[in-house]
Amino acid sequence: MVREKTRTLDKLTTMTIKHVLFVIILLVGFELSAQDQKKSTLNSFPKIELGIRGLDIAYEHVLSPVLLVEPYMSFGKEYQIGITSQRGFVFDLGDDYLTLGSHLKLYYSLNKRLSKEKNMAHNAGNFLGAKMEYIYLFLDDEDGDNFINTSLYWGIQRPLRDQYLWGFYLGLGNYYNFDTSTFSDVSFIANIKIGLSL
Repeated sequence: MVREKTRTLDKLTTMTIKHVLFVIILLVGFELSAQDQKKSTLNSFPKIELGIRGLDIAYEHVLSPVLLVEPYMSFGKEYQIGITSQRGFVFDLGDDYLTLGSHLKLYYSLNKRLSKEKNMAHNAGNFLGAKMEYIYLFLDDEDGDNFINTSLYWGIQRPLRDQYLWGFYLGLGNYYNFDTSTFSDVSFIANIKIGLSL
């Protein structure tokens, strides 16, 4: 009985992810067709960022006037922040990890920023994003050490000065644990980063 419920939950989660990706692809298609005559202000460039989750090495690659892909590699430390009924406020540091992943970012505020003559350096703007990443924890524990994270989020990226930039995103995501073959509950994700374009 439990195995049937797990299979049903796995199928439901897989179907939900497929539906979300289908909607994103449709939205991207509509956005691209509406703006394909406009010149892109986005640029491709490598960058190094330091954020709450660790150190990222990434490359922003322009796919269209409003869409870019950002493959990255990240090193960091697992952490948990929250409030529990038994322990109160919790801030726990966990295992070190390595992440390989990619962001897909759809910018929607470029024309507005251009019309207001705002700084467009380092792909400044607001965007909707999707992220998929593989996470490997260096120290094995009872919960396993191989995960896939999929997330949908909203974010911004702005220049600071010269080659420096900062960014922020928040959204929802869930994890698939390869070792236990289970999905996590949907959880809140957030990150803030300061970076250097190379």
